[in-house]
Amino acid sequence: METLLYGGPIFTAQDDQLHHNWAIRIQGEKIAAVGPLQELLSHTPAARHVDVNGRTLLPGLVDAHRHMIGASAADITSEFIAYGAITGVRVAQETLAAGITTVRDPGCKHAGIFALKRAIADELIPGPTIYASGPNPTGGAAPSSWRNRYVCGPWEMRQAVRELARDGADWIKLVVSQATSESNWRRCIRYLTDIEIQAAVEEAHALDMRISAHTEGLDAARALIDAGADALEHASYLDEESVERMAQQGMFLVPTLWLFTHNYDPPQMTPALLDAYRRYQDGHSASFQRALQAGVRIAAGTDAVTPLPPADCLVTELELMQTHGMTRAAVLHAATAGGAGVLGLGQHLGQLAAGYQADVIAVNGNPLADLRVLTQVDWVMQRGRVFISKLDAKPQPSVAHRTD
Repeated sequence: METLLYGGPIFTAQDDQLHHNWAIRIQGEKIAAVGPLQELLSHTPAARHVDVNGRTLLPGLVDAHRHMIGASAADITSEFIAYGAITGVRVAQETLAAGITTVRDPGCKHAGIFALKRAIADELIPGPTIYASGPNPTGGAAPSSWRNRYVCGPWEMRQAVRELARDGADWIKLVVSQATSESNWRRCIRYLTDIEIQAAVEEAHALDMRISAHTEGLDAARALIDAGADALEHASYLDEESVERMAQQGMFLVPTLWLFTHNYDPPQMTPALLDAYRRYQDGHSASFQRALQAGVRIAAGTDAVTPLPPADCLVTELELMQTHGMTRAAVLHAATAGGAGVLGLGQHLGQLAAGYQADVIAVNGNPLADLRVLTQVDWVMQRGRVFISKLDAKPQPSVAHRTD
C-alpha cells in the first residue's frame, strides 16, 4: 500500500527552498517520488492520503552526537548496565517523539547500547535508528570515568578496532585529547600518539568503517587530518590551514556548540576559572566559524546525555549554529543531510527524494523562519511506519521563543 503525504510546504534538504503544492509518495520503507501534488495524484490514485493540514514536512532529524545511555563510570557493574539499558528505552521513545529518527551514538562503555540498538531494529521498542560506536579506544592517561577502552601501541589499537567491529560497532570514535580546568583550558593533553591514530584509521577503513575522534587542541586535530579520519568531534581549536585541509579532504565537523555553552554551571566556578573557560569557548566559536568559511561539511550533534530533553537540546544546538553564522537552511541541512553524510549514508538517508529512506516529520510552523518550531513535532514516520500522529488536531500558531 502506498501513502501520499501532502498539504503543507516541503523541505527536501536537496536545496534551500520550501516547495509548495508538492507531495511525497511512500512505498514500503522507501520514498518512491517527491514532486508536484497533481502529478503524483495522477500516478497513484489508489494511495492512502495523509493531509498534514499546513504543517511543514521535512526529513527526520539526525542528532550526530547523542549518548542514548546515561553517564558512564569508572566501575561498570551488571546493575549499572541493566539500569542504563532500561533508561535508554525511555530516552529512545522521547527521542523519536521529538522527530529525531536517527542517532549517531558516540560512546558507551558497555554492550547495553548494542542491545538497545538491536531492540529498536527488531521493533521491540520505538526509537531512532542508532548507529553506535561503543567504547572509545584511547590511551591509558584518559579519564577512567569516560566511555573508554584503553590501548597501548598501534597493534593493540588495531585489535580494539577489529573487536569493536565484531561486537556490533557501526563506526569508530577515538578519544585523542582533552583540555582540562587544571590548566585553565590552555593546555590540551594528548592521549594517543600519531602512530596509534594512523593505525586506528587504517584499520577502520580496511573494515569499511568510518572513524572520528573527540578532539581538543590544534595538535590533535592536525594528527587526525594527517591520518585521514572522516570527522572531528568538538574540535575546540582549528586554524586556517587545518580547516582548509578538512574541506579539501571532505572531512566532517560535529561542533557540539551546545556542550561548550551549557556544560558548566557558573555558580560552581570561581570568577577566574569562569573567565578562563569563556576564553576557551570563544576559541571554539572562532574555530567553528573558520570551518564554515572554509566550506567544511557540518553535522549537527548535541553531546547530550540522559535525562536532557532531546528536542530542546538539538534545537538549541541548531539555534547556536545560526547565531554563529549559518543560515537556517544550512542549519537544517546539518541536522538532516549532514547527519547522514557523517555516517556515510548520504545516498540513502537525510533527504526527501526517490530511493531514500522514508523518515519524514511534520512540524507546526516554518523552520526557515524560526528553528524553534522544530520542537513542535506533530507527525513522525520512520522507515515508512507512522509512530506519532497529531494531525487530527488543528495546528496552533507557533510562538517564537528562545532559551538562553
